Amino acid sequence: MAHYVIETSSWIQDAIEGFSDWRRASKLRRQQRAAYKTTVRELSMLTDFELNDIGICRGDIRNVAKGDSTLKRSSKDITASSNDNLRGWV
Repeated sequence: MAHYVIETSSWIQDAIEGFSDWRRASKLRRQQRAAYKTTVRELSMLTDFELNDIGICRGDIRNVAKGDSTLKRSSKDITASSNDNLRGWV
């Protein structure tokens, strides 16, 4: 009988830990989604001139918001028109 009690207790503990992990992961996904939306919204409000000044084009906004540093333009185009203060995007 003690074996079944211990086994059931272990099963319940595993379920609680799994639920806690799921809640933590959900919270992290919500935070990441909110940061993505905020970044897209703020970059979308910039003019094309301002976006070009920081070294991205309008088509790169979603990639930048995702954290992808590989831009759609070729490296030759980027070096020709990029700002030296923004070396992190190159």
